[in-house]
Amino acid sequence: MEPSRGAWCLECTIDDLVGHSPKSARTSTQFPNGTDPTKAVGADGTTGDLRRVKRLGRIGELTVKGYFKRHVALCALLAASYANQAGAQTATPARAEKANDNSGAAADIVVTANRRSEALSTVPISIAAYTGDDLRESGVKSMIDLAQKSPGVQFDQSAGFGAGTQTFVSIRGIASTIGTSTTGVYIDDTPVQSRVAALSYFGNPYPALFDLERVEVLRGPQGSLFGAGAEGGAIRFITPSPKVSGVSATARSEIGFIDGGGTNLEAGVAVGAPIIEGKLGFRASFWTRHDGGYIDRINPLTGDVLIKNTNSANAYAGRLAFAFVPSDGITITPAIYFQRQTNADAPLFYLSAPQPADSLQTRNIADPKNGVFLNGRLLRQPFSDRVILPSLKVEVGLGGATLTSITSYVDRRGKLLSDTTQINGAFFGTVTGFDENGPIIVPGYGNPNGPEYPTSYDQAGPQDIRTSLKSITQEVRISSDGGGPFKWTAGLFYLHTEQTDFQRATSPFVVQNYILPLLPNSQGLNDPILYSQITQTDEQYSVFGQADLGLTDKLTLTVGGRLSHHKADYNQEQSGFLSAAQVWGPLVTSSGGQSETPWSGKVALDYKFSPTLMVYGSASRGYRIGGANQPISSTCGVSNIFKQTYNSDYVNSFEAGSKGRIGRKIRFDVDAFYVKWKNVQQNVVFPCAFGYIDNTGDATVSGFDASLDLDVVRNLKISGSVSYAKATFSKTVLIPGVAAGDPGSLVVRKGDQVNPYQSPWNLSASAEYSFDVGTSKAKIRIENIYRSKNNGPFTSDDPRAVNFDPLRVYNPATNQVNGRATIAMGDLEFAIFVQNLTNSRPLLFQYRDSTATTLFTANTFTPRTIGASIDFRY
Repeated sequence: MEPSRGAWCLECTIDDLVGHSPKSARTSTQFPNGTDPTKAVGADGTTGDLRRVKRLGRIGELTVKGYFKRHVALCALLAASYANQAGAQTATPARAEKANDNSGAAADIVVTANRRSEALSTVPISIAAYTGDDLRESGVKSMIDLAQKSPGVQFDQSAGFGAGTQTFVSIRGIASTIGTSTTGVYIDDTPVQSRVAALSYFGNPYPALFDLERVEVLRGPQGSLFGAGAEGGAIRFITPSPKVSGVSATARSEIGFIDGGGTNLEAGVAVGAPIIEGKLGFRASFWTRHDGGYIDRINPLTGDVLIKNTNSANAYAGRLAFAFVPSDGITITPAIYFQRQTNADAPLFYLSAPQPADSLQTRNIADPKNGVFLNGRLLRQPFSDRVILPSLKVEVGLGGATLTSITSYVDRRGKLLSDTTQINGAFFGTVTGFDENGPIIVPGYGNPNGPEYPTSYDQAGPQDIRTSLKSITQEVRISSDGGGPFKWTAGLFYLHTEQTDFQRATSPFVVQNYILPLLPNSQGLNDPILYSQITQTDEQYSVFGQADLGLTDKLTLTVGGRLSHHKADYNQEQSGFLSAAQVWGPLVTSSGGQSETPWSGKVALDYKFSPTLMVYGSASRGYRIGGANQPISSTCGVSNIFKQTYNSDYVNSFEAGSKGRIGRKIRFDVDAFYVKWKNVQQNVVFPCAFGYIDNTGDATVSGFDASLDLDVVRNLKISGSVSYAKATFSKTVLIPGVAAGDPGSLVVRKGDQVNPYQSPWNLSASAEYSFDVGTSKAKIRIENIYRSKNNGPFTSDDPRAVNFDPLRVYNPATNQVNGRATIAMGDLEFAIFVQNLTNSRPLLFQYRDSTATTLFTANTFTPRTIGASIDFRY
């Protein structure tokens, strides 16, 4: 009788099967479905296909002793191939990024938070990791959605300046609205975070969430391995690597209907295949999306609807990457990523519309709580944001270690038209004459609704805003391979960035009625009232390393550090009435620079009670770089306290946690942290609406993160997470001398919240039920995401504060429910979904231009969206 495949495996040798050429086996072996059995890590620390070998090995009386050492690699390959072929008619192919376990235990994800591939459950760091399938099943389409899903992550989007481009992301309450980002943002190994400049109001660029292998959210300082900017943590967007063997493909199309709004459309395709088997392969993807919008633009003078769904948006992205394997142990991966996003108008709406007065009729009244979203700005505020990112990665095996070189270049260009009509009306008016006290000024435009409301389109105040970022990064690192008690990584890093921010504001009304009566013949009506451009150059050199030493078979010590030298230079030119020149024509230039040598580091211990249970504790330090401020208009009267530069701030973080499994049905991850934040960079904004960045004292942050995955029964999975973070200033900071006896000199107050928009409590829960429909697999999923209200106290509530606003309202508690039902039929998956099932419409990030205005704007969740999608995976 012919022996079984398992028994035959025991009788063969490697040389018999690969033609006596071990080298050819390493370079041309094709694993089933394009996966590598050695990389699928399971609950017990073994690979998925190796576990199949252990079960199939019973057929041939396989034991660990003797034959195992000789035949394990071959048997793993053959058994995996047999298992996959046998189940090819009914089973979905395994995906490399998840370590699937057919026993029913929750799947584990392979991450590279320590610059090497490890199972998520074995990494002693607080991490939230999501595969591309996880993101798709949760309906995550943007950074806003990702932050909603991720415990401890806060994403803020201004409803005022920036018109949707002024965004801030923070982790564990380490939040700032200005300067460099407190959160590192990476596309693969390239940092893409930028400075939030007071001129451009552009936040970080974020990649399209299509054709991603996974997203890693690393909570806590990551300075040792990821450097400056990863002060509160890092978010890594990992793309699939091209393969030199095996064909893979994915495609998706989607349509969604927004309640009371437009239609969303999405399509994307990605293909990977070898060009020369075992030597050269590629992966290419293209994706595009249209968001239909839900805010109507009205004529503020009549109330007529001018444009339905004015806040519609378009985006498209593409990536092309190659893998070249010239010889065993060497892989060269050139790649280029391109993305462009455009919005037709700002995603903000009025909280109320002007009431009828005289000839001004308002037939449409804003009622956001009932789904009537109106934008009455005189001008549309479109913006575009384009990113190109070419890179070259070279990996060389050195026998026991791998040398990796990553060279990348980021080219970003953003453009925004901002409408400053309202703020001009709040701060200026018409000079009607002079008396012994100076000019007699009638505020605003003469509209009885208030100074911020115009009476004619001729009073429009457009502002042209642009940003440009060019960044070169080079990293070279060497990392140990394999297991053993000692693992290490060491490297060098270089970064050179040049960011230029430009602003040009005009207002013929302000020139004619305010400036020229004060300064006759000083400028033409269409000349700018403010022109400013600042170019900031940052250069950074770093040396870094991290080592893990197994003190025993269960106890591991981790020590890491990074020493950097950072140099910043800036050049700025200004002109116009609101500039330091106070007149259009002559340019006022300024320049300067600073240099620092900051350091970051980490010391940690982890103890593994078993392969599925560990505890850990760590002390780490992270920082973000300093920079330079643009000069403030002398009309603010604060030149005596203005600071030209500001220094880096840093955090000292202490953390303890545990993660693991209980049985085969439960996976958990819990940690608590305490952070001391020193020399905090914050924006000091004066009543004149100008401000500068300063190191405003210290803060403390404390809290915890916890998550739980539970396989209740074979077909029912329940997941939940909760996080809490409280970030408060630890001392009061005053800036004296704004004006004699002026009480408005309070910058921050001890005990006040660092970020008033931060939700202290984040809770999420999901339930997923799978079942068979004939030969197809179906799944129903529902999730709920809750964020609590921040009850303060807030510095802006203090009348002594420079940003005092008695009518300021912060975000309420929010709750969003999403649902999805899918059915998989072979390589196709059909889904219907609903986002924001309860049609929740909280008023978020409420904003007004100044305390002199009564006009508030806000943004909210996208209204309930019902849709369907088709996904193909091969």
